[in-house]
Parts: sequence; C-alpha cells; structure tokens
Amino acid sequence: MKIIETIRRELEPLNKEIEAALKPSRETLTRFVQNQLYIVPHDLKALSISMIKASKVDEYRFIKILVDGDWEAYKALIE
Repeated sequence: MKIIETIRRELEPLNKEIEAALKPSRETLTRFVQNQLYIVPHDLKALSISMIKASKVDEYRFIKILVDGDWEAYKALIE
C-alpha cells in the first residue's frame, strides 16, 4: 500500500498541472470513458492471470490491490 501512496504523492503536482492545463470537452470525456470501459475489463482479466502466477504473499497482496482499484474504476465508469 505504501508504494501506491508514494506514487500518488509524487504524481500529485503533475496531475494538478495537467488538470489546470486541460479543459476537456464533453465529447473528449465521453470518448475517454468509452475507451476505459473497453480497457478496464481487459486489465482485470490480465490481473487475474497475474494472480495465478503469483507465488508469494506480497505478490498476491499487490495484485489484489490492483484488482480492487480496477474493479472500483470499472464500477465508477459504469455509473
């Protein structure tokens, strides 16, 4: 969990810059969501395969965090 928190903290300034610079149109956001609705389920399948290949507790834990994140993203996209 510390890895993800560290990455988020490190990327926060960049994300704020991007957010300030970009003012996406409704059409752009719609296309983004449509693309994500295609990509995220495939990511979940790939992560499931990764879970099969995991052999250590830390590997399982890390992949589980990724699966949970993609699952939450997928649910949010559907809404």
